[in-house]
Amino acid sequence: MEDFEIQSCNVSRDKRVHSLYPAKCLIDNSEVVLKCINLKTCDLKNLVYLLESWSRVGHKNISKALCWFQQNDREAIVFEQCSKSLQEVINGYRITQQKIPEWLVWKVLLQFCDALTYLQRRGLSYTELNTKNVTVDACGSLQLHNLLMYTPSELELNVCVDMSTSFQGIYVAPERIRGQGHSERQAVWTLGCILYEMVKLEPAFCLRNGSNIFDTLNEIVHGTPPPKLDQADGFSQGLINLITSCLMPEARLRPALDDLRGIAKEQVERTKFCRNSHQRSTI
Repeated sequence: MEDFEIQSCNVSRDKRVHSLYPAKCLIDNSEVVLKCINLKTCDLKNLVYLLESWSRVGHKNISKALCWFQQNDREAIVFEQCSKSLQEVINGYRITQQKIPEWLVWKVLLQFCDALTYLQRRGLSYTELNTKNVTVDACGSLQLHNLLMYTPSELELNVCVDMSTSFQGIYVAPERIRGQGHSERQAVWTLGCILYEMVKLEPAFCLRNGSNIFDTLNEIVHGTPPPKLDQADGFSQGLINLITSCLMPEARLRPALDDLRGIAKEQVERTKFCRNSHQRSTI
């Protein structure tokens, strides 16, 4: 630990819950994220399994664990520094009252699908999917946070909780609330929630300060649709229909991840052509 200068000031509640701290490596002055796990209170067998599985992840859209080591009763994991979270990007658009360009929505979706498909082929599930656990840079390049950052999980449900913001999103699928195990169609539901948030600039299922989380969970279980989806001006009907299909209460009625990827890839290529054509016409 003496090789790291931990910057513990102004760390959000979510980061503290998961013992995640920005730090500087004193060996090369690089900016990193340091996670500390108390070995006395965690499931050691599960931790070893997760370290073996997630430290070997190698995909451009998933952040990497750079190294890990034990000191006293702590396991420390070092991650590459993260840029702005998708939630921060969405908040920025909301504050300036601007819409997120549709081409960026499709690009983000395609990268989500690529990362989740890669994990699926390795037999891994991403159970902490939400707008806080993914970063997007100025070019629209996306990175899921390595799941080791949220191990062991402190939360029973996939909820973004940060009292510094007005909105707190709930991204858990109806069948997960009922106690079913994680599945691909649950990931599709969460992607629907994320796309909705990019389009409407507020969570699909929103927990505001002072409201009851159980009322919101009850709405999800009983299939109450999120508000105003049909009023998303400035976005194609194809995108709105896709979000609607992802948020179907019955899991079997949602599209498969592979289908989502195919649609997103086609739209990214089409919007890229349209943008390039527009740029040529304005030169």
